[in-house]
Amino acid sequence: MTGYAVIIGDSWSLALRWREAFPHEPFLGLRVDGHEVWVAFEPKTARGLIWPSALEKIRQAFEEAGECWIDEDVFLHQADTLAAGHRFARRVACILRESDGKPT
Repeated sequence: MTGYAVIIGDSWSLALRWREAFPHEPFLGLRVDGHEVWVAFEPKTARGLIWPSALEKIRQAFEEAGECWIDEDVFLHQADTLAAGHRFARRVACILRESDGKPT
């Protein structure tokens, strides 16, 4: 994994564009829809690899954050504010960065 992104928008369609442009990278984004803020993480990519230990750390982070929904395709967290959502997305990005290219 060479990079990550936090994309802020009001539509989930940005995830599709991300996957087309960066097929090796997982999608990490914020959706701001009125008064709701969601953090979305999609670990499955066309050809990318996320180490199982990093994926488990990210799953734990989502579970600890509360207000989440997790399945094999997407992890969602509803944040209280945009700032809280950004902090949480940065936490996930740090986990990804720490595991870049190596099992953790």
